[in-house]
Amino acid sequence: MATPVPNVDAGATSESPPLPPEPTPASPPTDEFFGACRAPRLTGCDDVYVTFVSPAADLCVQLSLDDCGAFRQSLQVDVPVSWRLSTATVGKAANCNLGVYDPSSTPALSASGRVTWNEDGRELSDVAVDLTLQAPAGLSTPTTVSVKTKDPIKQLVKCD
Repeated sequence: MATPVPNVDAGATSESPPLPPEPTPASPPTDEFFGACRAPRLTGCDDVYVTFVSPAADLCVQLSLDDCGAFRQSLQVDVPVSWRLSTATVGKAANCNLGVYDPSSTPALSASGRVTWNEDGRELSDVAVDLTLQAPAGLSTPTTVSVKTKDPIKQLVKCD
């Protein structure tokens, strides 16, 4: 049997069309990001979660604030009246999600600075963070981490 001959008059070629170029992997974002969300508890108090991500430094800082009572242990920083910084953790950027605790992160042992916001009734806005956290030495995270919002977080979203 003879091999087929392409129809030259129709402009057909015997070659396959070129494959599209392979996508290049996206480089990780280098911009630092702050986010904040609010979640009501069944007990009548609220949680505010603030997350700072720095992909370039492979750093994630997660803050948890609540208004569930001043007599519980907290990190001693300036916060709005009736609120407390209940926890602060330092971890890796890849494991960082707003309002989701990363069990591989390291809890801060102490903190200094302040967290402020505008409160209009039950609505919070313009969250500003200026904190220095101290984490335990000898772990894969830095022992001293400073986080500061350049611009306030205008609006809190509802936590998932």
